[in-house]
Amino acid sequence: MNKQPVFKKDKAVNAILYVASKLERSDIHKICKILYFADQKSLSECGRSITGDTYIAMNYGPVPSYIEDIFKAVRHQSYFSQYATEFEGVFSFQNDYILIAEREPDM
Repeated sequence: MNKQPVFKKDKAVNAILYVASKLERSDIHKICKILYFADQKSLSECGRSITGDTYIAMNYGPVPSYIEDIFKAVRHQSYFSQYATEFEGVFSFQNDYILIAEREPDM
């Protein structure tokens, strides 16, 4: 019986912040790609992913579905933008594609 992974919002947000803190330029394409490889490695080594997100194949690489929804909400490009207030003080965007971390990740 295959169980669908459960999205772990707090872990995903902290993983985003961690990856952004390590990048010189934290654009969402790089962040999504790094999270994909980190989740893949964790799944291979530990039997579970870090974020619990579901990845969708897109033209420029895999995109984490729930994380993309969060990014769209924060950028006010989603029907669910009213939930963006939950991420105030966590991160924001410059030019819609560069993530600006507004706090340190909770390790």
